[in-house]
Amino acid sequence: MMKRSILFACASGAVLAAVQALPAHAQDQQRQQAEQAPHYEGEIIVTAQKRAENLQNVPIAVSAFSQEMLQKQGLVGGADLKQSIPNVSFGSTGFGKFNFQIRGIGAQIQGAAVDSGVGIHENNIPLNDSRLAAAEFYDIERVEVLRGPQGTLYGRNATGGVVNTITATPKHEFSGEVTGEYGRYDTRKLRGYINIPIGGTLAVRAAGSMIKRDGNILNSYTGNKIDSRDIWSTRLTAQWDPSDSFRARAMWEHFRQHDTSGGNAKIICAPDSGPTSIGGVSTNPVTQALLSGGCLANAASSPANNGTAGSMSLLPGLFGYLFGFTPVNAYAGRTVSTNLNSVNSDFDPSTRAKNDLFSLDLQWKFNDALTLTSLSSYTKDHYTIDMPVVAGVATATFPVTPLTPGGIFNDPQIGAYDHMSARYHQDRFSRQYSQELRIQSSFDGKFDFNLGGIYIDYKQDGDLLALSNMTTLAAAVLNATQGAGIYIDPTSPGDGTGHNYYDNRSPYWLKSGALFGEAYYRATDDLKLTLGLRYTDDRKKQIAYPVVLLTPGAGFPATDEQRVSFKELTGRFTVDWKPKLDFTDDTLLYASVSRGYKGGGFNPAGVAGTGVASSFKPEFVNALEVGTKNMLANRRVTLNLTGFYYDYKGYQISKLVNNTVANENIDARLWGVEFEGGVEPVDHLRFDARVGYLNSRIKGGSSIDTLNPTGGDSSLTAVRSIESATFSNRCVLPTAYLAGVQSAINAGAIPDLAMGSLCSSPLAVAGIPTNLDGKQLPSAPHWTVALGGEYDADFGDGWSGTFRVDYYRQSKSYARIYNDVADRIDAYDNLNLSYRIASDDKGIDLLLYARNLLSQQKIVNILVQGDTLGASRIVNGKERATYGFAITKRF
Repeated sequence: MMKRSILFACASGAVLAAVQALPAHAQDQQRQQAEQAPHYEGEIIVTAQKRAENLQNVPIAVSAFSQEMLQKQGLVGGADLKQSIPNVSFGSTGFGKFNFQIRGIGAQIQGAAVDSGVGIHENNIPLNDSRLAAAEFYDIERVEVLRGPQGTLYGRNATGGVVNTITATPKHEFSGEVTGEYGRYDTRKLRGYINIPIGGTLAVRAAGSMIKRDGNILNSYTGNKIDSRDIWSTRLTAQWDPSDSFRARAMWEHFRQHDTSGGNAKIICAPDSGPTSIGGVSTNPVTQALLSGGCLANAASSPANNGTAGSMSLLPGLFGYLFGFTPVNAYAGRTVSTNLNSVNSDFDPSTRAKNDLFSLDLQWKFNDALTLTSLSSYTKDHYTIDMPVVAGVATATFPVTPLTPGGIFNDPQIGAYDHMSARYHQDRFSRQYSQELRIQSSFDGKFDFNLGGIYIDYKQDGDLLALSNMTTLAAAVLNATQGAGIYIDPTSPGDGTGHNYYDNRSPYWLKSGALFGEAYYRATDDLKLTLGLRYTDDRKKQIAYPVVLLTPGAGFPATDEQRVSFKELTGRFTVDWKPKLDFTDDTLLYASVSRGYKGGGFNPAGVAGTGVASSFKPEFVNALEVGTKNMLANRRVTLNLTGFYYDYKGYQISKLVNNTVANENIDARLWGVEFEGGVEPVDHLRFDARVGYLNSRIKGGSSIDTLNPTGGDSSLTAVRSIESATFSNRCVLPTAYLAGVQSAINAGAIPDLAMGSLCSSPLAVAGIPTNLDGKQLPSAPHWTVALGGEYDADFGDGWSGTFRVDYYRQSKSYARIYNDVADRIDAYDNLNLSYRIASDDKGIDLLLYARNLLSQQKIVNILVQGDTLGASRIVNGKERATYGFAITKRF
């Protein structure tokens, strides 16, 4: 292990960007300005416009963080960036996907053939799949986060913004750094780099990161601690500079994870026992269960969320009852702790991930005025997860039968249990090729340009298996009694050929080409005009396989392909002015109008007859933004202010229907204000603030809420279906009609289960749409506030110390467009502290830290499961408080 750790040694060395898009003299001038200016760390060189510029001179709302800034503020990974950027939120969308959301726009949509509203890039390479949510930053130059529609400068269009991580590049001098860290929960981290020049033209840089942490969530059933970390990441970069006019840079980055992360995804439920009567007619236990919604739609923080949905509101439990292996409620008497740091599951979750990114960056300078860049990349990603689907472990045990000898059933996928058990298993893999060409000018006159083109070829495939010993038992019974010929997959965890489990598989291809660019005209020394245009051609293909659960045969039958294509022209126009004012040292005023685009796609075949269209349309954002960036008081004060208004057309949103994901389009409007500033009142003392206000509203439209299918109409009641076409989903019928059915059941005229055979009635509808007009967009809190302060002290003899405090608060928000009480995410806050002692002369750095100190039992993310899982909710709690130290040695 020691040998392996040494090989993976890496570090967090932060340097200013080595940007080749400008002539060398311009780069040197920009660096000199950055070195001479800052009292305040906000003056940093960025490449948000694909050229080296001081952050304060960029007419875009952009936040940038060097490696040192990230470390001091406790922003160790991508999920932490929200704590220091106005109007940004971060959450999970399930199964290894995440929602990085900027100004209310992100990934409120699920499925294979969907795009994110925020583009995730590494070294300007657009990544459809990345490990940003799991990996930590190491050996990077900076992270840039651009807010607002993008596409005229970046290879992939985005309606919300761009996150671009820029890794450290090889230098032509020997250097290295190694950092060891230890913290709470036996957290061990090792990171570092070594930079080796070879000859006068070649340099190689090797960097890596190791993260190990014990679990800090208790599984009360197995007795194990889960939500552990075991992550390794390495990066090898080589740069060749044979002449002043040519540069080649190749990179290989490898990521590997195998742990129980995601264990803090807790399933909550306040059990809904169902009505004791309907329309004045008494129900019985069976009909009561069929009229139950599974879980009550109450507040996620309610102490009533201490149980599990009745087993007949779960697809596996319904099969268990129909085939005689479980009672009406196999979870009767089961209670689950409401503590977010405790779960109850008969197995421990598992996460495995592997990601490789290869890139080749070539640059030719034809002369001091023109530079051609070629950026080629190939990435592959493989993600596997096993996770529970219900809130607790069943209390009822199996009877002794020929299929369950001794009351035990040995399921080939999930093992031997004496009770009903279910879980998700997903095995997803993808690969992506991209090729970008860009030519950029740096003339001495009034006109400059940046023109490019990109081609992306992306493919994703894999299986999402809903496994249960109940569905396998049902297949075994049907095979034994009816000769059904249902193939029971003997492999573990399942290869996708079995018909004894639910398999959601939708292979997906994306081929996207685009031409994009910007032209710059400097009307005067102080006034510049920018016109950017982009033409995008997206072509998507998906194979949506049908549900084959408990059908004869093995594997998938052939199906027709779904194809869709979109061709769109978008762009932006910006005016920026740098007036010379008596009361500021440097001022930038800018205004822009832009149009952003995100492609549409297709819904799975399973949504037919549910009121959801077979496809969803693209979304567009027409954005107006004005801003100002200012340096005052001899550059000791930074004041940046931005205002924006978005007309949001075709906003894409997801919900669960028929045990699959359905996507819809609605319209919305957003507006907001953002403030980023800092002050150094005296030498060595600095304060900074980043505040965002966001107002979002849906404009008209309606949608069926799976948590409230009757739309609040008391004359209607939802009932669960046991018919094969809509197994375990609910439909809505008149209450009086259901009362009549219940009366017939009570009279013995029809069986109890007749209550579950009514969704094919002409009176049945999928649900009553909820009016969405005026609703707030999901994951779009009104307020985000980040306040920080630090003090430097010089101890003499080359030693210094820095104490820093960072406070963050996010106001309440909603998890879904319906804004129900069940969707509410309460406000929460956070506090990070750090103390750093360093000697630049000796190359030693000691960091003491305490992070995530507030709101320990706050829910920060909510996902609603479908009717086939009782409409329970998956919640994520805020990361637990941690403290530790890190020692760095530079050489």
